[in-house]
Amino acid sequence: NVKKSSATMISATRALSSLSQRIRPYTNQHCKEIFAKNNAQVGARRCISMAYAHPGAACDSLSSPSSSMGIAIPTLQELIDGALMWIKRTWQPSLVKRKRKHGFMKRKESAGGRKVLKRRFNKGRKRLSC
Repeated sequence: NVKKSSATMISATRALSSLSQRIRPYTNQHCKEIFAKNNAQVGARRCISMAYAHPGAACDSLSSPSSSMGIAIPTLQELIDGALMWIKRTWQPSLVKRKRKHGFMKRKESAGGRKVLKRRFNKGRKRLSC
């Protein structure tokens, strides 16, 4: 009985140690490291935007030899991160373009468009086109 109980205790402690190893990365220290890394990335992005707005201004987070001379020259990674901040979204709505592309007159021009109008009319749609 003693041997069985000690074997189960050993297996239980092994299971607990493996569980603690899986949980360990999510301790407070790990979270602090993640937040520090994110804050550093945000600071680098701010620095990039400042570098674009004020090209001659000095910036502490830029790691280039010219930053000590007071000239901000961003690294390639910082340029890529900064460029990603300024990418336009794909949907820039314009009523004129919408009517020209999907409007009633555009549908009437082609045979396929007329079929679309016919199907929508037969189905009883309130709006045949935009």
